[in-house]
Amino acid sequence: MKKCTYCGKDYPDEAIVCEIDQQELIGGPPTKTGILEKSDRAPVRNSSPVTRPKGVWIVTVWMFLFVGAFPASLACYLCFKLPVEESLEYLPLAASILFGLGAMVVAVFAWLGHQWARITLICLAYFHYGTIVLNLAYIGFSGVVPDSKTTFLLSRMSRALVTGMAIVMYLHKSEKAKRFFREFRHPPMLD
Repeated sequence: MKKCTYCGKDYPDEAIVCEIDQQELIGGPPTKTGILEKSDRAPVRNSSPVTRPKGVWIVTVWMFLFVGAFPASLACYLCFKLPVEESLEYLPLAASILFGLGAMVVAVFAWLGHQWARITLICLAYFHYGTIVLNLAYIGFSGVVPDSKTTFLLSRMSRALVTGMAIVMYLHKSEKAKRFFREFRHPPMLD
């Protein structure tokens, strides 16, 4: 009998890969001595479960609420407040709604431990907070804002920059976060 290295399902000796998860099968007929070699034994899953770090909780909930739900809700509200003759304004609002919904979906998948969602959250944080900083800089340099409000703009720019960089650096550099996204859905095997 052969055994799947991932799910542990038994197969006949002539089978090559698992029907369920396409992993290589190990084992087969006993050797001449009747003892299986070390490489023929099925690996055992790591018994210590990978838990979701607090930082992943904070980042995913933050991205879900402040990059996804609140901006999408505000854009929906503004869609209903615009008069019909200002229909050209609906395109940026529709883009904001789609971006917000996408950020919410990606945050949920990142919370569930998907590696692709971690990378997508990094890109979304760069884009979202970078856009905030650039828009505030444009408003500040355009001369529309009085000099008494420039300090407010600078504080908002620095807050957006620090928040975005904190999220990006945590998801990109934290060993706990990288281990969670690497091992939560696919625990490593032990020999």
